[in-house]
Amino acid sequence: MLYSIIKAFHIVFIVSYFAGIFYLVRIFVYYKDTDEFEETKKKILREQYVFMARRLWNIITVPAGIIMLATGITMIMLNLGLMKTPWFHLKLTFLIGLGIYHYWCWKKLNEI
Repeated sequence: MLYSIIKAFHIVFIVSYFAGIFYLVRIFVYYKDTDEFEETKKKILREQYVFMARRLWNIITVPAGIIMLATGITMIMLNLGLMKTPWFHLKLTFLIGLGIYHYWCWKKLNEI
């Protein structure tokens, strides 16, 4: 029963994390689209996009990622048999890629 509850939380926070991380990149696109605007409009929009991106990152994406990671590690600890399955090793490989993508988004957010 405990495992099922933790798994449910894990799934909810996976969805929240991915919504945040992919919408952040959409905000980057909106930010870049302001290059052709007049200076006043560009400045106002860019300030708003930076504000939105930082709030999304700090309020949704990072907390959801931390909870997702914590529940994932808890599920591994409760079911060590997962470490013996090939699909789980593939999943962990993709998680390394996700970590690299997360780091890239963080670096881009700090650049704007």
